[in-house]
Amino acid sequence: MAEVDDVLDGVTVRMPNAAEIRSRGSRRRAGRRLGAVAVAAAVVTAGVVWEMRPMEGGGEVRPAAERNPYRVGGEIKKLADRDVPMFGTYRWKKDNEGLLAEPLSQVGFGGACPYTVPSSLIDTEDQVRDSAWFAGVGGAAARQRVIEYGSADQAAEDLARYLSDLEACGLKPHGEGGDRYYSGNTVGGKWLRVDVEHGRTWVSVVEVQNSW
Repeated sequence: MAEVDDVLDGVTVRMPNAAEIRSRGSRRRAGRRLGAVAVAAAVVTAGVVWEMRPMEGGGEVRPAAERNPYRVGGEIKKLADRDVPMFGTYRWKKDNEGLLAEPLSQVGFGGACPYTVPSSLIDTEDQVRDSAWFAGVGGAAARQRVIEYGSADQAAEDLARYLSDLEACGLKPHGEGGDRYYSGNTVGGKWLRVDVEHGRTWVSVVEVQNSW
């Protein structure tokens, strides 16, 4: 320690007392707590923005996924019977699939929503559409449509119009986030439930109707 003594010779060194040490420790701990709170707040805020992001047109649907989960191995896979909403009630059996799906403008089937925009007026260029039909007990029917778009703008425009048409047909939103769906008695006199999923360039719509 001779070297240290030589350096400090003539220099007054004041050691902090116990109170000052405790004070400094408190300030450091407070700083760490504030940093942790800031990080947690940022994570929570990001989660809220992602979960509650509204769609154009005012509706909210399930949070978007970049990749179409129904596109598997170069083809579109539709829901299995048990994965169709209300399977416990209607005991769905796949009736047909692989048919060219109607454009997204049509809501329900069998005249459930007669005032939706006619398919002939919808721009369907650069779309890949696929569908599956399911038959249920008591004459119930369900349909899944999976549509892939050539651009995100076209997907957003179609989806915004479809969500607007759902409410115009008499359906109301229920649930939050991934559990959100629309249901109700339609202006055409049918009971209809609709589950919507979407990404930037794809949309899946599952419609459950109590009868044709």
